[in-house]
Amino acid sequence: MTRKRKGEVPVLREVVARDAVPARAKPLPNLDLFADAANGIPDPNALRTELAAELTRRIEEYAHHAARDMERKLVDRLHHELPSIIERTLRDHFAKK
Repeated sequence: MTRKRKGEVPVLREVVARDAVPARAKPLPNLDLFADAANGIPDPNALRTELAAELTRRIEEYAHHAARDMERKLVDRLHHELPSIIERTLRDHFAKK
């Protein structure tokens, strides 16, 4: 788990309990019968495990990038809108007096 700055929104993988997610899928029975290392045919279960690990890594990487991009867009939008928000709030406040 990464360290969070105060007030930072948690990432989904940081708030979902790992024990609530099923462990890695069990090997499928009899797939190893198709493996033939001598002829360059690897064990399908090993390929399945490698594929799952790579997909998990990519998904986490893309989710991290997407969250960082969203945060950057939000900050940019707030920087752009903040002056008008302040101006409108001050105007409304002093118009009531």
